[in-house]
Amino acid sequence: MRKIAIVTGTRAEYGLLSWLAKALDEAADVDLQLIVTGAHLTDRFGATWRQIAQDGFDIAAKVDMVDEDDSPAATGRALGRGVIGLSEAFERLEP
Repeated sequence: MRKIAIVTGTRAEYGLLSWLAKALDEAADVDLQLIVTGAHLTDRFGATWRQIAQDGFDIAAKVDMVDEDDSPAATGRALGRGVIGLSEAFERLEP
């Protein structure tokens, strides 16, 4: 069984990746690990992680990283949280 992780952070690229995620999820020899982050997890951008779950996908990890502030400093902090959160998710999931 191959463990394959897909990381998604926005509704726009989730739409492009959803067909691939569906194919991998249906493959008998693949354990799909969906990692949801970024705008998906914020109310400001619609909390679209709920749509991913409604689409029938199990969410293996959520990496919260977005600040409410869009300043350069907040963007830097978000990047740092993202690197740490993704590192921890990959370590735990071992894709």
